Amino acid sequence: MQRLISSILFAAFAFLTLSAEDCGTQHFIEDSGFDLWCDEQLCAWEVEAGQVVQTPSWHKDDYAVEFVGDSVVISQLSVGARTTCLRFEVLADIDDNARVFLEMDFFDDGVLDYEEELAHVRWERLTFLVGTRANWDSVRFTLRKEGPGRARLAQIEATDAAACVGDPLEVEDHS
Repeated sequence: MQRLISSILFAAFAFLTLSAEDCGTQHFIEDSGFDLWCDEQLCAWEVEAGQVVQTPSWHKDDYAVEFVGDSVVISQLSVGARTTCLRFEVLADIDDNARVFLEMDFFDDGVLDYEEELAHVRWERLTFLVGTRANWDSVRFTLRKEGPGRARLAQIEATDAAACVGDPLEVEDHS
């Protein structure tokens, strides 16, 4: 009986995994939960300025990254995927004394192509749709904090979306 239950559970898991893969959703961010830490630093994110620490989030079993200090910058380069519509989501806790920005540098050429300030929220999911022309092959995602207030982020994700509204960003390789 135990073997039958195990077989059924394995088949269900395999079906769900294959079904999810069949959707064709591209994921552009590694470590979408800020769960991978190498000693005291994020493994998949580069800390360019300031300091980050692992901290509890809205749920006791889910951790977040806290930006410590008045000026903190982390980034991650995504290479090899393309889409004409990026869906960016993050679970955020940002108080009124902090400003946090999502920035995107397509082609990682040092030219900022997109910037959006995240709202002051208490553990709410923020979503942005960013339309682009499909001529890029890499994008650097940057999260930048300014000010003395608290800023904590969890469950960050960037995926391709079905459709964006408005004019797409014009992005060029300036390298």
